[in-house]
Amino acid sequence: MMTKTTIITGANGNIGSTIAAKLLDQGDSVALIYHGSRNRIDSLIKQYPQNTLSLKADIKDAAFGNKISSVLTKNRWVADTLVHTAAMRSYDHSSLAESEPSVWREVIETNLLGTYNVLRGILRYFANSTQQNQASLRRIILFGSDVSRLGLPYGSAYSASKAAISNISRSLSVELSKDMILINTISPGPVEIDDSDFPEDYRKFRKQYYQDMLKKIPLKRFAEPEDVAALTLFLISEENRYITGEEFFLTGGKR
Repeated sequence: MMTKTTIITGANGNIGSTIAAKLLDQGDSVALIYHGSRNRIDSLIKQYPQNTLSLKADIKDAAFGNKISSVLTKNRWVADTLVHTAAMRSYDHSSLAESEPSVWREVIETNLLGTYNVLRGILRYFANSTQQNQASLRRIILFGSDVSRLGLPYGSAYSASKAAISNISRSLSVELSKDMILINTISPGPVEIDDSDFPEDYRKFRKQYYQDMLKKIPLKRFAEPEDVAALTLFLISEENRYITGEEFFLTGGKR
């Protein structure tokens, strides 16, 4: 038998691993795509060995989709859902005038061209999946950010890349409708995560930014990964049969 599964990029991240855990807890299967560390997904793989596949891959690799397709086919799994959380921040936290071209290039290549590689590969996989019932819906979730509408001082590369992602989603919602594929973007505001693996200077920059943002959030708290996962699970569930091309801002009421 073929096992239906959700592909999660950035699976070892705070949000990606939380979404994976929620899916596994409800009996689903997940393909966990990670780039470097795997400390958060190792426990999931150990706990759910029959419902997990893991693959180390770089979304900047143009052959990304072929690698995912090969692993799924080899294990006789068929994917009908993609949750793309993988991203890179503007780690120099500099003004645009003082920023390094190499940082801009890496952020854009990872977040924008990386999203292109992921989507191109997965959409081709969807099209070539002979086991997929073409009458059934398939679902894709991309991750933007609230900074796409607010801007991000000292992080304009990241902000620009996230704005592009939300626009890709709107464009593809029209392209993919004939293929019964729903695509939406989730754009959170600040999310309370474990940032211990970030460089110290970036953590200081992030702490100050979060302190400033908290004053503007009516609910007086940051989002948690579970809040993001709850919306994700609804949008990729069978209950969502009509929502596509939308961008959902999780901001605790902040405008």
